[in-house]
Amino acid sequence: MRAPLLISVALAAGTLTAPAHAGSSCLLDVGGQRIMSGACETKVGPREIMIRQPGGGEAATVRVDAINSSRGFAVWNGGGGAGREDEWLGPVERDGDFCWRGSRVRLCAWGP
Repeated sequence: MRAPLLISVALAAGTLTAPAHAGSSCLLDVGGQRIMSGACETKVGPREIMIRQPGGGEAATVRVDAINSSRGFAVWNGGGGAGREDEWLGPVERDGDFCWRGSRVRLCAWGP
């Protein structure tokens, strides 16, 4: 009984993070343009959801608000891959169970 409680507390505190999962499916629209659709890698932590094309390239992250978990802000690497500054996509709100939506972006991740 004590071990599940400790794991839950550690996850909530952000001390454990989930590994990237291949076999997920993602959607990323930026400024009305479809950037990513289909197979992707995902990494989900207590305060962050990251999607990435398999092998690198396009990647986007939602950083979840610490007080209101239905809000956050999104950033995208602009297609530049590793080493490129993230582009601020603005505030987002949860849109269903698997998606986030803002004025410039829609990001969804359905995973195993």
